[in-house]
Amino acid sequence: MKEILYATRGVSTIEYEPRVPCLIDTITEFLYSDEFREHLNNGLKLLIEKQRIHGAIGWLANTKYLGAIPEDDTKWVIEDWMVRAAQAGIRYVATVLPDDEVVRVGNDFFDGDFVVPNTNGLILKHFHNLESACEWLQGSLIKS
Repeated sequence: MKEILYATRGVSTIEYEPRVPCLIDTITEFLYSDEFREHLNNGLKLLIEKQRIHGAIGWLANTKYLGAIPEDDTKWVIEDWMVRAAQAGIRYVATVLPDDEVVRVGNDFFDGDFVVPNTNGLILKHFHNLESACEWLQGSLIKS
């Protein structure tokens, strides 16, 4: 059963799904850069707390309803947030792709699955729905 751990102005949540285990980050409306980064930084703190309970835990970014992400924020996620997540021991990040194809095409972040540079092998994989993302995370975490 999912439990909301964190919310920003009703437009973003971070939910805990212990059956996977993972945290599910959902943003439904535009967040300014400082709000976006604060949201993800708080999520990383929660992820580290839950990692102490589970050992291996995943992050699921539900970007299904997300609009365009400014290039600076995309770069920050990959070069800063994911590096810190990997340093904390996180190895798997799943992303549910946005419904809006224009958003996907206009953002390099959604171009294929990849091992994130400078993260000692953190794997980012993209999906079209929450169920398949959760299945992949669960299977990957079991193997870890």
